[in-house]
Amino acid sequence: MGRYTLVMDTFEKQKIAIGLKEGSKKKTKVSLKSIDDLTTQVPSASELAKRLNIRKNVSEFRVTYISNKMCLSLPVAYSDKKVLSRVKLQKGSNINVNNSVFRSVMYEFLSRLDSREEKYKDFYRFAMESNLLNLKQKEYISRRIASGDYTSFCEQEIHKLSSPYRQFRNILFLMEEYDMIYQNPEKEEVKEEIDDIDKDYDDPDKEGFFSEEEKKAYQEYMDNLPDENYEYVFRKSRGLS
Repeated sequence: MGRYTLVMDTFEKQKIAIGLKEGSKKKTKVSLKSIDDLTTQVPSASELAKRLNIRKNVSEFRVTYISNKMCLSLPVAYSDKKVLSRVKLQKGSNINVNNSVFRSVMYEFLSRLDSREEKYKDFYRFAMESNLLNLKQKEYISRRIASGDYTSFCEQEIHKLSSPYRQFRNILFLMEEYDMIYQNPEKEEVKEEIDDIDKDYDDPDKEGFFSEEEKKAYQEYMDNLPDENYEYVFRKSRGLS
C-alpha cells in the first residue's frame, strides 16, 4: 500500500493532491518509487506541470507522508536523479544490492567518504551530521572510515542498510546537498531541501507501520485538500515499473 502523495502548491496558496494511477485505480497515496518514476522524466516543476496538463500557477511540488502523527515532506526528484528510475525493487521496497545502478552510486558514495581530495575533505563529517542517513548506516560508516574497517563484511552492511529505496534516494540528495555547499562556500546557509526527515528512519511503506489513528489523521489531511486531482497513468510501455 502506497504511503506517499505528490502535492502541488500554487502561488494562490492552494495545496492540491495529485491523483496517480497505479494498476487500474487512481490513487493519491502511492509508492515513492511510482512518484519518482514520473518526476524524473522532467527537469523542473514547470515541466512536470506541463506533463500533467496543469494550467494553474504552480509554485512547487512536494512529496508528503505521515509519520508520528505529523505530515512531513520530501523533495521531488527531477531528471538530474534519473538513476532512480533505473533501479528495480525486490519484494517490498528494497533494491537488489547487485543492481548495477545501485552499486555504481554506492561506489561513488563510499569513494567520497574515503577521499582525501580537497573538495571532499569535509564530506565524511557532513554525512555523519546529516539526518539523511540513519544511525545504523552511520555506525558502519564510522567503523569503516574512523576505525579503518575495510572488510567486505563492513562494506556489505553499508550496502544492505542503504538498499531500502528511500535510504538510497537520500544518498543521492545528500551528495547533491554537499556539492551545493562546496560550490557556494560563501553562503552561510544552504536551503535544506529535505523537510522534516523522520528521525526514527522507519520506512513508511512498511506494512503495518501506521496505527489506525495515524491513518485517520492522514485521511483527514487528504480529505481537506481540494478535490481536483490530475491523473497520470503509469504504463510499462514507457519503461516505468
